[in-house]
Amino acid sequence: MMKLFYERHHVPRRPTPVSIKRSIRRATAGIVLDNDETGARTEAHQVRMIGEIVKLTAGSDGSLSEADYQRTVDRLLAGGSDPVISMEPEGA
Repeated sequence: MMKLFYERHHVPRRPTPVSIKRSIRRATAGIVLDNDETGARTEAHQVRMIGEIVKLTAGSDGSLSEADYQRTVDRLLAGGSDPVISMEPEGA
């Protein structure tokens, strides 16, 4: 199983922390690309976007506080005649 991961994601046999991070970003980008029905996204762009997410969540466990969640929902609902979302998400 591990051999398949190394071969599929082009990780050297003796992975370094940097090569592991790159492989995880490429694998995550692959998930996004697999679900892109338009074919408009590129692997390079998705890897870059994942890098930006890593910067935003550095030093945390990646979870969103209740206050941040509510502020985000309120802003998305406050779009006047053209809100981003039409109702508060359930189960989030």
